[in-house]
Amino acid sequence: MKPLVFITGFLGAGKTTLLRRLSTSLRDHNIQVDAILNDYVNAGMEAATISDSVAHVVPLESGCACCESLDELVAVCRAALDGRGDLLLLELNGTADPLPVLEAFSLMQNDLPFFPRMQVCLIDARHWGTRGDLTALEKRQMETAGYWMLTHADKVDHDRIKTVTGGVTSLAPHSARITVTDLAKILRMELRGAGENRKWFHQGENPVPDYLSNPDHHHHHHHDEVHQISHRFTGCSLSLPPRVRRHSIEQLIAELPDRIIRVKALVKLVEEPGSRWLFQRTGSEPLQPPVAVPGICHVPASLICIGPGLDEHELKARIDFHFGKFPENS
Repeated sequence: MKPLVFITGFLGAGKTTLLRRLSTSLRDHNIQVDAILNDYVNAGMEAATISDSVAHVVPLESGCACCESLDELVAVCRAALDGRGDLLLLELNGTADPLPVLEAFSLMQNDLPFFPRMQVCLIDARHWGTRGDLTALEKRQMETAGYWMLTHADKVDHDRIKTVTGGVTSLAPHSARITVTDLAKILRMELRGAGENRKWFHQGENPVPDYLSNPDHHHHHHHDEVHQISHRFTGCSLSLPPRVRRHSIEQLIAELPDRIIRVKALVKLVEEPGSRWLFQRTGSEPLQPPVAVPGICHVPASLICIGPGLDEHELKARIDFHFGKFPENS
């Protein structure tokens, strides 16, 4: 049996960054990782950014892994049991409700014999508990996690960190705060069969909601209000010119409305030929510094937007305004 780590957390919390850091740390100890990335659209873009740190990565495109592509997710996980990796990392998209996925793995544990199954939730220190009616979905992502990590803590003050830490601890007192280094250590010990690792695992063991052990009630949450929040979101992928000027792509992203919760753009820059660059913005936060992603040749230049009620025609008009007409899918 292979360990399985679910990575959850809201849009922009840093899930793919965690996956990359964890995979690299384990690789340094000769441990190979298989990864599944669940995203709304163009999951191949994210998959390509981590391909150099994992044994195998599978992009899985869907808004809700449990409702839209559960069969595909199960098939990919079954294949991972026979894959090269020593363990499997599964990153759920940033608006996913993890309960149905956990339910499926609990009910199908004979067909999906991953052990231990662990969930790590990333808590964005900037926005935890301040997302309005989306807060309920963010909290559900935490409620089922055995471990949690605080991200973007360098962007807030000590009082905010104290408030967020207290809120998370109150919501999920069973969950243990952890670092990437500690998580890598736990997984290394698990793979080596070290008995003392059990105290680490049980400290952060995932809570199992009562209804997961009662098959008569295991569908009740599929239509609850929190789960329905995850269905408000849509994602779209729009073509960009193959090469742009940096100020133009930065201006386009900055002008997009805040209701677009997650924006990513993969482009080549006129000023810096060679690598492709990944630009990212979360909600009303300032645009993050671009990340060089060399080696991504098969993914076309794209703008990825995730949010409720997106208007693709409006977004396409904004792109045309900044860049004019250009051959698509180039």
